[in-house]
Parts: sequence; structure tokens; C-alpha cells
Amino acid sequence: MEINGVPDVPVDVRTELESYEWERPRWLDEKLIACSPFRQDSTPSFYVWLRDVPEFNARAGYWGDSGGVEYQRGNFVTLLAYLRGETEDETARYLLDKYAPGWDGDFRNIEFDFSWIPAKKEKRRQPLPLSTLKPYMFRHPYLGRRGISEAVQRAMRIGYDRETREVIIPWFNYRGELVQIKRRSVRSKFFRFLPMSEGGFPVRELVYAIDVIYRKGLDYAVVTEAEIDALYAMTCGFPAIAVGGARFSREKADVIRRSPLRRLIIAADNDDAGRRLEQEIVSRLAGEVDLWKVRLPEGCKDLNDVRDPGEVSRILKNAKRVEQNIVIL
Repeated sequence: MEINGVPDVPVDVRTELESYEWERPRWLDEKLIACSPFRQDSTPSFYVWLRDVPEFNARAGYWGDSGGVEYQRGNFVTLLAYLRGETEDETARYLLDKYAPGWDGDFRNIEFDFSWIPAKKEKRRQPLPLSTLKPYMFRHPYLGRRGISEAVQRAMRIGYDRETREVIIPWFNYRGELVQIKRRSVRSKFFRFLPMSEGGFPVRELVYAIDVIYRKGLDYAVVTEAEIDALYAMTCGFPAIAVGGARFSREKADVIRRSPLRRLIIAADNDDAGRRLEQEIVSRLAGEVDLWKVRLPEGCKDLNDVRDPGEVSRILKNAKRVEQNIVIL
């Protein structure tokens, strides 16, 4: 609506904040709690109100940082200007262009309504039905030839698509719900995940085999890049999880922080990407999880290349503890 010819511009606070990556976020109904964006912060001490909460005398868009120095509290334009790396005037102009396009008056007189919440909210993603796996209840010798036991394949519900000639590797969340499916060709190194448009969850939010950790109440595991390496570690007698790629996101770190895991043995690939992955794991989990790392033998690119289970056991049992005086990302 307009008052004296000046529009009252409704701003969706949550949508604006979701455009940025937050460290250890908790998205509550009324506010976001996270590590401070203004300083190094290992514990969530920063909050932003997402809507008006009269009982706390809280207004949408207002924020506070209990450990802040230069920045301790402020309004939403101040915060968004900091996140966007621009002046508050530029941020106000951005909000006006987005939420009240066509207004050509003096933007300094605009009243922004940060308590506005869109009527339509995004539906919570639903897990895939377990029946999704039913057409793939077959076995291919591919994983067996790579040293992965039949018992482990059954336990992890590995399947095979006869039509596409792909091994089916299901991913489950901590509740044991099916949330993603990886297809691995038996003829090449090609693989693909189930697209989000078909119900797959974002891989950046998932950790392979985390359901096993919860189900068995395990407090330690080997962490690898690929699922096949984790499956091989299981075959060799070690609990294992995989990140599913060469990057370790903040979301994956949060999954591990919330889990029963208190000790991780990092068995990253023996290449530059693997070393970067190892560093990311250490940087994101240093001081919160007891971290150890291994070095693979010369000529072995990953854990699965160490084809002697006895040698795998020796390598993992002789892991070196990581010095954890590293700044957390």
C-alpha cells in the first residue's frame, strides 16, 4: 500500500538470507541462528528475526551478535549491505527494485516492511518411497570384482539396472529414509545422481551411510570421497561414510556434527583433489571431531586400490592424528 504516495515495500527476509551460505545454521520458524558472519565464530552466537515476535519485543529483520565488537546489533538493511558488500543506500535501492519495481521516487523515503511473509511457503521435500529400488533388485559382479563383499552390498541395498547397465547405490538420511540414488556405469567411470526434479535431495546436504552410523550408534568411522571406497572399508571391517565427491560442504559438516560420530579417519584420494578434500574436512570439523588421516601407498589412487584387506587394516590402524589448531571455515 502507499502512504502519502510512498509505497510500503514488503521484503521477504528469509528468502534474502537463504541466498547466502551460513555456518551451522538453524532455521527456526521465527528466527535464524548461526555463526556470526562478521567474525570468526565457532559457536552459533548470531541471530536474525524472520518475523515480528511481540512477546519478545522483536521485529523482523533485526539481528544481534552476542560476541560482536564492531557489529553487535542492527536492522536488516545494515546486515544485507554487509552481506552484499555495498553501501546501505545501494542495498535499499536493490530491495526497492526487487520488491517495488517501477518506483522512481526518492528511495530514502521508502518504508520497508520486513515482517511480510509470503502466503505460499515451499513444501518440505519428501523422501523417495523404498519401492523406487524394487526394479533394481539384481546384482552385477562389478563391485565384487572391486573387493566389496556380498554381505556389505546386501546391507547397503546395492542394486543393478539391467537396462542401463548401471550399479544402483541408494543414499539414506539419518532417519533411514531414501533421499538420493547414485547410478554408476559398469562400462566406464560415468555416474549420475537422481535430479532434484525427480525427487533427489541435494547431494551437498547428504553424507553416504550416515544412516548406518545412527542405526548402530557408532562414534567413529572412516570417511572417504567415493561410496565404493566406503563400501570397501566396510568389507575390511571398518565403519565408513562417504562425501560423494571432492568437496566437503558446510551442510555435510553439519550432518556429521549432529551425528554420534566423535572420531573420523580421513582416507581421501591420493591426488590434489583428495588433499583439498582432506583440508576442507579438517578446516570444517577441527576442534569438534577427533580427526586422523592416512597416507595411501605409492601407486594407489584411493582406498579401493589397496587390494589387500590386511594392508587396509594396517593403514587405517596406523592413522596419524591431525593437529587441530586450524581456523574453522
